[in-house]
Amino acid sequence: MLPRGERPAPDAVSNNEPVLLEVNNQNFQDARIYVIWDGFRERAGLVNGNTRQTLRLQSRDGQLRVEVDFVAGGGYVTDPIQVWRGETIQLIIPP
Repeated sequence: MLPRGERPAPDAVSNNEPVLLEVNNQNFQDARIYVIWDGFRERAGLVNGNTRQTLRLQSRDGQLRVEVDFVAGGGYVTDPIQVWRGETIQLIIPP
């Protein structure tokens, strides 16, 4: 999971800019996606197997972890990364 491009300057981004999470689910299983901001977990959406989807997250800065919960069972949580408003984060779920 890596930020794409350069980080926007803090004064160049409005307080309402969402964080976008681009999920490329290369696995055949459907995946429930949760985001964990500074320890607080919330559901972001469902990404079907072998599809791509962009999820809009609330506008905030902080430490972000992504939890992938496969509908058929199993899953994992990513390492934390620092995220700022207006960023686009890419997550690839491997086959």
